[in-house]
Amino acid sequence: MEAAKRVRYKLILMDIMMPDVDGIEATRQIRKNESLSGFHVPIAAVTAQALDGDKDRCIAVGMDDYISKPFSIDQLKDLISKWIASDASNQDQPTGASISESSLQNNAINSTESPVNLEQLKIRCPQGLDELVKVFIDSVADDIAELEKAVIAKDTKETTFRAHSLKGSCATFCAGSMQALCVRIEAAAKDERWSEVEFSFETLKIASRRTQSFLQKANL
Repeated sequence: MEAAKRVRYKLILMDIMMPDVDGIEATRQIRKNESLSGFHVPIAAVTAQALDGDKDRCIAVGMDDYISKPFSIDQLKDLISKWIASDASNQDQPTGASISESSLQNNAINSTESPVNLEQLKIRCPQGLDELVKVFIDSVADDIAELEKAVIAKDTKETTFRAHSLKGSCATFCAGSMQALCVRIEAAAKDERWSEVEFSFETLKIASRRTQSFLQKANL
């Protein structure tokens, strides 16, 4: 944690089962420090085994990704390349309000995962899915607009409420990327880690546009 204060790492692989301070608490401390500096370093959880709820717990405290042992070299390479830009000459890091679009896209767009689990959604909503998609897209736009007002005002109660509400809608509609970001926003808002809230909210807006585009083009 002390090293993270001094050095702006491009990525931290966080062992969840460290002997002195576990990875969850270490991440909380790093994110707390970042709320003062405005800097956001990607943190990927490394766990000994995949357990139910582990990924959600890691994302909730501010981690950006998750990998469980045993993992292959290719899986590790994919994780690292996902978060570290290939252009090594670009040393600028996002800070405060100057978060770069490319950094946000690393969070929301460059993921190989589909923004919506379409197969699961069709099972959940076997009839009238076209109409439900329209309702979902419209409601998400309204929810994000209200969430943005709360984030700008740094209103802890309203931000937490709006993020929690949107999280539920995204879960119902199998929109995993947006759901994970809402989890992160809700947790960060409760701790008043506003730089992290703002970063995750900007990422959420990109994820929302990607989700909307995916649903509009999907064969429903």
